[in-house]
Amino acid sequence: MVGSLDMPTVYGGPSALVRWGTNGIAFCSPSGYVIQFFLVRTPLVPPVTPALKGASHLASGPFQLIFSGDPSVSYTVWGSTNLTSWTSLGPPNLVSNGSYWFWDTNAIKYPSRFYKIGF
Repeated sequence: MVGSLDMPTVYGGPSALVRWGTNGIAFCSPSGYVIQFFLVRTPLVPPVTPALKGASHLASGPFQLIFSGDPSVSYTVWGSTNLTSWTSLGPPNLVSNGSYWFWDTNAIKYPSRFYKIGF
């Protein structure tokens, strides 16, 4: 068990836990003829880790990253040439619900470059 959250006003058991934004869950708790609906923000719900979907070096020079993540999180793309010192390259572009892309237009200036995505 990671942790617990005391919610004395929830009657019956929760059903259909759904992620709600950053660090949140939403759920219903049916109890007889009454249905309770809850939105809870808690650090017990970890943020969505971005997942790399693709990367490519474009013929015109830029390097493109495509990843998925939580649309309510403000991600930052970082670059490094040595995996020790990291420089913020800026925010990615949200293409659609949870899909992001980022172009590193300065990639041509480096013989090799590493990337990471954080929030």
